[in-house]
Amino acid sequence: MAKNGLMTFTNQRIPDPARQSKTIPIPRPPLIINGHAIVATETHKFLGIILDQNLRFKQQADYAAEKGKFWVTQTRRISKTVQGIQGHLARRLYITVAIPKMLYAASIWLTPI
Repeated sequence: MAKNGLMTFTNQRIPDPARQSKTIPIPRPPLIINGHAIVATETHKFLGIILDQNLRFKQQADYAAEKGKFWVTQTRRISKTVQGIQGHLARRLYITVAIPKMLYAASIWLTPI
């Protein structure tokens, strides 16, 4: 039960009783199965994609940018001028490894320009 996550995908908001003219997300009660309570979370990682309750994918974009930064740094390290691999091999490595790592499931979370 520890790996289960409960998410409610909605943009509905209610007025905030503490602050006028502000809103808060609707309350998300826990789900109880066989006496185990599964608490609603704001984000959950499912099949390598970080989902949030509003389906904005900001955390996924940040995560992909972090992975991209890592792979660009690694490609740069391995393609040093003196003792590294040749430029065309570094380019091939970047295209075949780094770009797919960064853009995993991009058709789902990436908004086209």
